[in-house]
Amino acid sequence: MRRLLAIGVLTGFIASWGQSALAQQPSIIPRHGVAPYDVATTYARIKNYFAQPSNLPLQVVSDNPTSRTLVFKRSGIDTETWSNWAICNVETAHLLDTLEESVATVTVKVAPSGGGKASFVSVSADFAATYALGSSTTDVACVSKGALENQILAAAGVPQPTESPTSGGSSAP
Repeated sequence: MRRLLAIGVLTGFIASWGQSALAQQPSIIPRHGVAPYDVATTYARIKNYFAQPSNLPLQVVSDNPTSRTLVFKRSGIDTETWSNWAICNVETAHLLDTLEESVATVTVKVAPSGGGKASFVSVSADFAATYALGSSTTDVACVSKGALENQILAAAGVPQPTESPTSGGSSAP
């Protein structure tokens, strides 16, 4: 009996510790890279990318050419796109809830790099979701998977990492 009680207490402790560890995880993780273009060209490439209707349909929230900072926002993101972009840690009590509203806010900063012949590009995305079951709703800060940020970095000209068929492990002789 004591053993079962100890196991129950230990399980409860681990479950609560896991929830608090998830709560401490940062929800915004910036991605960055160096584009092989000067600052003005890189900034223009990013603005042009978002100006194309066939690309990511994000609305411009702010455009500051002086600080070379762009902020974009998109809401009402479909479930498939959302699941590619972010992961939301919901409490066990809300596992049956459905995604009701989703919002992504993206900040892109461009700075000189390499003596002005290249640009340092930083992209951070803030994801927030509302889950609902009936009339009950829960707001959740979500964590990026990096896909959206990598798409924007590629549009800026930042070389993307490539995976080779031999990468991923070493072989013993």
